[in-house]
Amino acid sequence: GIATSLPQFNESPLRTSREGSFWQRAKKPQLNFMIDQISTVLRSHPEYRMRKLQVVDIGGGKGLLSNLLAEVFGSDTVEVKVVDISRSATKNGMMRAQRRGLQNIKYSAQDATTLDVTGVDVVVALHACGALTDVALGHAVCQGAGFVICPCCFRSNPHLRVSVPSAANNESGVGHVVAEEWLG
Repeated sequence: GIATSLPQFNESPLRTSREGSFWQRAKKPQLNFMIDQISTVLRSHPEYRMRKLQVVDIGGGKGLLSNLLAEVFGSDTVEVKVVDISRSATKNGMMRAQRRGLQNIKYSAQDATTLDVTGVDVVVALHACGALTDVALGHAVCQGAGFVICPCCFRSNPHLRVSVPSAANNESGVGHVVAEEWLG
């Protein structure tokens, strides 16, 4: 379970629902699991609690995971950025964050393949569809960042381009390849 110094959200800070609902059976345990994994990665960072760690959520949609992450760890520990291609999802997430009074989270409706990850300490992605998983992992590799990534929808989004470090493409800086090339 979640480390003892972190609250497990048995009483959901984000949503309430009836016993036996999809939220209770699936989503809530999934978010608890992800927070637990992210906690391990954050706590292992050499500068944990010395400065705000920068977290980016790739394909974070309406921010169920990221809003919880921002709330559980607080504004002294993390600054969270949610990136999703859907403007309506990011707007929804931003409104949820504002209602909760979260000051340490920002939303951006943009293509994750073009995201500048300079300074990011941890990359997270929950339900990163198909090659979006590879995009998130590519960002983490190029930045030398920790990551917690949960894929879904295997082989969807094959058109997405993955960031790769210069050693992988024999060029200086960061290059981009399609997921199939990245996977070999």
